[in-house]
Amino acid sequence: MCGISSTVSKKSKHLDFLEHMFVTDADGNVVITVPDIVSIVDTDTYTPLTNDQIRAGQNVVVMTIPCAEMWNIPEGYDCFRDILGKLGYKGERVTY
Repeated sequence: MCGISSTVSKKSKHLDFLEHMFVTDADGNVVITVPDIVSIVDTDTYTPLTNDQIRAGQNVVVMTIPCAEMWNIPEGYDCFRDILGKLGYKGERVTY
């Protein structure tokens, strides 16, 4: 499992990822899951980051984008359950 924590606008967030991501707030509440898109941008270089480029201590902003409407069916989330389970998340889909 990989993950980073950061503080943005005095609100702490934690990002867990393997191939896909979910984001939790300071209290451990999940605030977004796949299939919605989680995008990370380095705020020092304004460069979007791939998972393998994310490092602890980077200044980043986490952006979410709603998924395409075709993913808004139960199977659209179910196909990610195994990956999210490897990250320790067993809950339901959370949309932003």
